[in-house]
Amino acid sequence: MPTTTDTTTPPLFLPYVYMPSADASYVKLVTPWGELHAEKRQLALSAVAVVVIVATAWAVRLFQNRQWRQASSLERDPRNRSQTKEARQARSALQENIIKKGENSYYYAHQARGDQLTKEELKKTMVSSYGWTDNKKTVSIYLTDDAVVDMKDEQLQLHCQKWTATSLSMDLVTDADAKLAKSLVIPTLFDRVSDVKWKVKKNQLTVTLTKVEATPWTSLNGAAKNLEEHIEYDESLYD
Repeated sequence: MPTTTDTTTPPLFLPYVYMPSADASYVKLVTPWGELHAEKRQLALSAVAVVVIVATAWAVRLFQNRQWRQASSLERDPRNRSQTKEARQARSALQENIIKKGENSYYYAHQARGDQLTKEELKKTMVSSYGWTDNKKTVSIYLTDDAVVDMKDEQLQLHCQKWTATSLSMDLVTDADAKLAKSLVIPTLFDRVSDVKWKVKKNQLTVTLTKVEATPWTSLNGAAKNLEEHIEYDESLYD
């Protein structure tokens, strides 16, 4: 007797959420494979997490698309292509200038590309030796570090030398690639200054600070001044 096979498609079952009562602390997720109990609070937190993830992904995608459109528009702009060409020509001229001027040419090259030098590119170490003297209207700092030996004025670049009325920071370039420098940093000076100058003579770099007020300095560092103001002396120790 021939057999027949039932090919009837089973009815479609859609999962649904069932809440036993208004006061129930949980809900049921009914699926073709069984029931899943979930706490209301946990379900709400999960829903919030999903919304945050989707919103973040959408925002990132929108930002990437906007960046891509901006980059594409810049590439299509003929003015930007012209600037890129000029930058390449400037680099070529700089390299040719280095070849022509010889071993000291990199000091002049530093001046041309000084504005492009960033903190990430320049590796710094602190100077190993320096002294200072206090004068009536100025303070002189003397650097006798190895980097000062046979140094050229061009090694101490304006773009590397920074000072304010209350701080001093300078870099002494020590290699041809402008990647290494010896640094002198005084974050807080003892008192305010109005000018900073320097000169090189006999393997010594002299940095001259012009005082705003002609008062004595007992230290280069302003921290020492603040410390002195808080020291209380016991007169009985001097009897």
